[in-house]
Amino acid sequence: MSLKANILYSLKLSRQMLEGYIEGIASPEEWVYQVHQHANHPLWLVAHLGLTDNSFLARMNPDWDRIPAGWNEMFWFDSDVHSDLDKYPAPTAVVEYCRERREKLLDAIAQLTDEFLESPAPPEGMFADAPNMGQLLLFVSFHEGLHAGQFSIAHRGLG
Repeated sequence: MSLKANILYSLKLSRQMLEGYIEGIASPEEWVYQVHQHANHPLWLVAHLGLTDNSFLARMNPDWDRIPAGWNEMFWFDSDVHSDLDKYPAPTAVVEYCRERREKLLDAIAQLTDEFLESPAPPEGMFADAPNMGQLLLFVSFHEGLHAGQFSIAHRGLG
């Protein structure tokens, strides 16, 4: 199986898991449920994952960068997580953004050449040790799985 096929499979599998948790949310209040005050709630997780897909899209083509106003401050690294639903965009908008960014990412990856996937990853930042761009893109599914685990804990806490 090619590197591209592995990347696409991993991304689809990790999203399938996340979608199951999204479908399990029964009320608006559950979107901001935190198992403890420092935990990420489901709304933060879904928005953060959409922003992650967006960040990889922007690396591939800056014209694909699409971040709603204020979302980095609400959902990116070092943002404060609040349990007040009124401080956030509507959950439907967050889920729609997350899904749209993933579809765009899958479409973009499907068009990548093996040459691009085998090219060196950027030498700076948190991905400096990735052996190539393909391995860097595999990180997206790992990252989503990590946050799906956090969603799973909230899901269990909700019963």
